[in-house]
Amino acid sequence: MGAMVLTAGAAPAFLAKPFVTTDALNAGGIVVSSGDAFKQRAIDMSQKTAATSQGQDTDGVAWTWQAKQYEGSTVAAKTADCLALLNINFKRFKVEYRLNGGAWTIFPGADYTGADFAADHLILPLDPAAGVTIDEWLVTATHTQTPNQEKSLGLFLPSVQKFQASRGTSDLNMKPEEQVVTVKLFDGTLDQTNILHNDADFDFMRTPLLFLAVPDTEEPSYAALRGDFFLFVPQPGKYPNQWFLCRVAPNTYNAAPLSMDRDSRLMRVALSVEEVGGA
Repeated sequence: MGAMVLTAGAAPAFLAKPFVTTDALNAGGIVVSSGDAFKQRAIDMSQKTAATSQGQDTDGVAWTWQAKQYEGSTVAAKTADCLALLNINFKRFKVEYRLNGGAWTIFPGADYTGADFAADHLILPLDPAAGVTIDEWLVTATHTQTPNQEKSLGLFLPSVQKFQASRGTSDLNMKPEEQVVTVKLFDGTLDQTNILHNDADFDFMRTPLLFLAVPDTEEPSYAALRGDFFLFVPQPGKYPNQWFLCRVAPNTYNAAPLSMDRDSRLMRVALSVEEVGGA
């Protein structure tokens, strides 16, 4: 498997859950040069918040966001082959990593110290063979796209690629499924409320997915999604900033041969993904 395609026309993609989580916050493993009150926003999975510097709004003055990877209270080394910085305003910056306190090394493709960056997102899926083992990250930004703004980092998502649906196999419906909450009031009457968004204020709560003509050799990859949380990128080219922390909703996974022929090599895979919120 080569690197995922996360540009225009790309199919839905699935990655492992992020490597930098609230475990790092709880262990004091995230340190910023300014804006400490906002540092958690770079991992909170909300598209409407950002880690933001304070008093480092002058071009040429560096702002740093440094994070170790933890599992519980233990620093965890992982091999990363994808890095996404979403909703950033950086013009000059770099992302570095290290292992066991060693020398800092720039993550492949993440050096814009000598060239201007002009996009809202930096997304770097590597060939898995080029993955690097990491337990600590460092983001350094010196200039913003609009001069002299506070530096802003929306989401920091180091991960490893799971798989990507084949083009033409997916029927993607991003319309949220309504959750109806019924409350019995003190006077005995009932009040119903339709909820479309979760507390983290994401774009959807749960959505059904249908994948047609999936080769039977690929079906185990879909089935394995039921084992843990994962990052879901439903429309990488159209909405590159929409990365959601999800799970397969209970009792929604179904896979069956596409035809009645017992020897069919193609499967119909249906499941619903739902957000779990938070980091």
